[in-house]
Amino acid sequence: MDRFGAWLGGYQPDMRIRLGVDASGGPQGTTIDAERDFGLDRRHPIGRARVDFLLGDHQGFGLDAYRYDDRGARTLDRRVIYDGNAYDIDAAIRSRFGMDFVSAAWHWWLDAGEHDVVGVGIGAAYYRLALDVVGEVTVDGPVGGSAAATSHHSEAAWAPVLTLGWRHAFTRDVRVYVDLSGVRKNAGSLQGHIFSGALGVEYFPWEHVGLGVEYAANRIHLDKDGRDYAARLRLRLQGPAAFMRVRF
Repeated sequence: MDRFGAWLGGYQPDMRIRLGVDASGGPQGTTIDAERDFGLDRRHPIGRARVDFLLGDHQGFGLDAYRYDDRGARTLDRRVIYDGNAYDIDAAIRSRFGMDFVSAAWHWWLDAGEHDVVGVGIGAAYYRLALDVVGEVTVDGPVGGSAAATSHHSEAAWAPVLTLGWRHAFTRDVRVYVDLSGVRKNAGSLQGHIFSGALGVEYFPWEHVGLGVEYAANRIHLDKDGRDYAARLRLRLQGPAAFMRVRF
């Protein structure tokens, strides 16, 4: 274990975003596929940073943060036949989706052999989600016209987080690790859970500077109960990440 460790790098996930809004007491709304319907990039890179401090021999503090911010655009062009009339519909949709996630946890580390430690941590996580959508539609036909609409929605919340970890050192400069964490929020109008896992390898060609690679997966399920609506978000991120490592 290092007295101080820092990770700074990028995450290249395969992302799936599904969201929808239902009217209270009404029929279920349309489920939106952000890649297909809004033109968001399925493989948009994400910056990520982590910091760990070891205090004493068996306790420490960890901070993990990442941000997703992407813009998309989609144009729809189709003909609709209704009541014997033909309507040519052109629609342009522009969108921006942003997500910030920060977790902080206090860890307890226990020896699990000559070259292994296992740990458990408790703490808190903050997450913020924001979605902006601008749409413009033009209809050509017997009764033509155009219209525009704008929608903005943002939510932020704190929730408790539980972490589990394992570290194994092949040598002082080559190590492997597994990290698991879970966030769950059951109270308030915004509810849901976030689960994360990562398997990584670190290599230090120099005493204090090295490289790290990992494969990470995240699952985010959130539900919002408003006065006149119920919203839901299902988000999946998984893929490789690479970091510059610093240790002391």
